[in-house]
Amino acid sequence: MGSWVNEPQLYYKGGEVHVIHGLDANKWSYFEAMRLLTELGDKGDGDLEVWWKGKGTDFHSLKDLVLDQDAMDLTNYVLTHNCEVEIYVQMGWVF
Repeated sequence: MGSWVNEPQLYYKGGEVHVIHGLDANKWSYFEAMRLLTELGDKGDGDLEVWWKGKGTDFHSLKDLVLDQDAMDLTNYVLTHNCEVEIYVQMGWVF
């Protein structure tokens, strides 16, 4: 649960790294992603902002993960490119 920094290039600072393999593409969805984030420690105390990109690509290729369609796009990317993706989470606070 890190944050974005743009000095001089965009990068993700802080947070935790978790590696998850073997997810079923037929069951992957936005709600499955949120379930995994909850299992990894998010207690739902604030708004989450979630993005993804292909592993090894630059941060300018980030895509939102806010809808089921976004999760389907992620799955299609993985299957088409036969690669891993990186998911980034930033916690916003509810006041």
